[in-house]
Amino acid sequence: MKKKLSIGIISLMILSFTGCSSFFLQEDEPVISEQNNGIASTEQSSEQNGFQVASVQRLTEGIVYDISSNGSELLVGTSTYPSVDDQEQTETSYINLGLYRFDTNQTNPLLETAKNQVNGILDDANNGYYYLEFREEENETGPYRLVWSDLDGSVTRNLSDSEESVSPVFSMYDKNRIIYGNQRGQVKLLQVSELKENRRIRTTTYQLSENMPIDQINYLPNEELAVFSSRNEESGTKDLYYAYLNGTSPEPVLVRENIRNFSLSPLSHTLLYTVGNGDNVPVLNAYDLREDRTTTLYEGNVGVFRASPDGNVVFSERPDSSSTNQNLWIVDLEGNNLSQIASNLNVAGNNIVFSPSRNDLYLTVFSYAENEEDSSEDIVFHIYQVTYE
Repeated sequence: MKKKLSIGIISLMILSFTGCSSFFLQEDEPVISEQNNGIASTEQSSEQNGFQVASVQRLTEGIVYDISSNGSELLVGTSTYPSVDDQEQTETSYINLGLYRFDTNQTNPLLETAKNQVNGILDDANNGYYYLEFREEENETGPYRLVWSDLDGSVTRNLSDSEESVSPVFSMYDKNRIIYGNQRGQVKLLQVSELKENRRIRTTTYQLSENMPIDQINYLPNEELAVFSSRNEESGTKDLYYAYLNGTSPEPVLVRENIRNFSLSPLSHTLLYTVGNGDNVPVLNAYDLREDRTTTLYEGNVGVFRASPDGNVVFSERPDSSSTNQNLWIVDLEGNNLSQIASNLNVAGNNIVFSPSRNDLYLTVFSYAENEEDSSEDIVFHIYQVTYE
């Protein structure tokens, strides 16, 4: 009997690799919001504070990770039963990556393996993609391996050391440069080129602290500034730091203790992060790295948040702590011009992808579906497109 990934494993994958956005179930389809009071309508567009949403539609099954530089393809993760080495399909399903093409409305698998592939980033310079790889039994403790593959599946290269466990979230900050952290408190900058030709990878390693396991990391190359979150092994909190990587012994600077998640807006040099207030209600803040200034953008049950290419912030939130749905909002970096985009969203993880060529954004929505073989419940992911003007 075929066995899908367990709900616990999939939930941990989403929470580990895309942030700590909670799961809430609602059977209604996501719809365009007519007003800020949460009334939803599928008949007309939403126009508030100059922001107009034209449509919300479901594209395909899967988890969205990235979009190609020309906006023609999405890098997505789908549940598969891979055939390895020309053998029969595996009995257990795995999350493998594929390319969804807008012109055909089809997802084509890339490299099928009996390992989970998550947090993919497309690599246009080398005609491939980066991702983290792990087996189901390794999920809770690692190791997570950083891997590169070409788009036709003929060449695969391990980029991380065999003895290290890579941070669940890494970043590509230039067309040939990658930054990642590991569980030993190290930050590594990789300069890569011609990966398909098996060229040597130049690695620069910075040791922060052995007691500073890194969860997520981003980088501003012009300032040589790394921003990252780390789990405090004594308090159990997730703390936000930055460090200048322009010396042999970089000194981490604490931005905020006990955050929930963070995201970097490179254009504005702003850190977005959520932290609980006195009542443990999430607060979405924007920290200006240049001016050392923090602005509160929204106080509420915030889940997903990302900076858009035009400098605004898109985020989801529950109307109240007992609600079973999430609404999608947009706000500027001063906390003004708040507009509701859509409602009835069950957003998975904390990833929003913006099109480079159209006024579209993409996010993952999930639901439960009954498994006909054993009457258990499976998690089903779908990718939605929001078109705005």
